[in-house]
Amino acid sequence: MNSYEIIDTTADAGIKAEGTDLTDLCRNLLRGFYYIAFGKDVNVFNQNKNKDIKSLNFENPEDLVFSMLNEAVFLLYTRRSVIYPVDISENELKYLIYKNTEYIETEIKAATKHKLHVKKTGGNFEAVVILDL
Repeated sequence: MNSYEIIDTTADAGIKAEGTDLTDLCRNLLRGFYYIAFGKDVNVFNQNKNKDIKSLNFENPEDLVFSMLNEAVFLLYTRRSVIYPVDISENELKYLIYKNTEYIETEIKAATKHKLHVKKTGGNFEAVVILDL
């Protein structure tokens, strides 16, 4: 499996991703998220050197995925920015914010909790999330 896979669902879009740790999992989920939004694989994380570092608190891995993707939706449409996770420690995600220069092909309204799950399989983490389009 690639680092992410787009899942076919009715009227929505799904992402199934895996990673060696939670940080890697979040990066791969965001790669899938931006693929859906921009209609192509692009390296959006190095488009502009102006970046801020922010943090996001979460209670469990499902909360992390749900909150991070909804933060990505908010920043994409309000600040034309993308996020890149740099570190997860205890219950805090630290991420960079980059300015986006890509054209948005598909409007993503929100990440949903429908079918949302994160599990550890062997040495990797795997997640499935459905996005409301």
